[in-house]
Amino acid sequence: APGAGVVKEAHETRAMQYANKGIAFLALDLRGNGGETGGHPLDIQSDYEAFASGAWPQTYQTVGDMIGAADLLKSRKKVPVYAMGSSNGATYATLAAANDPVFAGYIGVSATGFDNAWEEYPGEAGVFLHSIDADAQIARIAPRLVHLLHAPADEIIPYENGERLFANAREPKTFTAFNGSHGLNDETDEEILRNLLNL
Repeated sequence: APGAGVVKEAHETRAMQYANKGIAFLALDLRGNGGETGGHPLDIQSDYEAFASGAWPQTYQTVGDMIGAADLLKSRKKVPVYAMGSSNGATYATLAAANDPVFAGYIGVSATGFDNAWEEYPGEAGVFLHSIDADAQIARIAPRLVHLLHAPADEIIPYENGERLFANAREPKTFTAFNGSHGLNDETDEEILRNLLNL
């Protein structure tokens, strides 16, 4: 799942790199992310209004898209499928892996949650925030692998947020600090391919 405002085509070279290592890499055209699929960028207020009216918030729909993509991959090849996301896309990937065992694990780059802010909101608002907060949901991925990668120099999502998310995860889990700033880069790809996927 790409980060906010990143279209799927931006990952074409990366997809080929992974494919050359024997990994199918499916980049989603996230709803409202600037690609072909309509919608709005992550908007918690709009999503809550949909939730409160009994409709499916766009966040839920995007998580459903990720689960559907995993089902598609597994139907073609009997291989493990990992939910992976960068930045805002890491939130969707966390929620997808937490809510469906179709995923063998989760890989998040420059990821964060909402620091369990749901605890401050009573009633439906708290229920909704809890359902989309990676900090609240990540523990549900266990016993499947959680691997987080975060740059200490990240200027968009503080490194401490990644550390907090990691603390909320259960074993098995690993954390890698990487050079650079925010999101996927050559170092994160190498770490994922060589050390996580053993290629």
